[in-house]
Amino acid sequence: MAKKPKTKWQINVRSKLEFMGIGYQELADRMGEREGSIRQVMCQDNMPRLRDKICNYLGVELEEKEKR
Repeated sequence: MAKKPKTKWQINVRSKLEFMGIGYQELADRMGEREGSIRQVMCQDNMPRLRDKICNYLGVELEEKEKR
């Protein structure tokens, strides 16, 4: 099964994390969230509140069509 293409916000978040030199665990610690939740939203994009929280924390913009 082919992987679903990443959305623009996921690509931007991943780039920002790489630029900052941190991974999902450190992001989760800084935000007071669980690493598993961060991983899940990055893979499945199924938690809009956490997605918005991550984007706000990192200063990543969501396109209108990505906002659900």
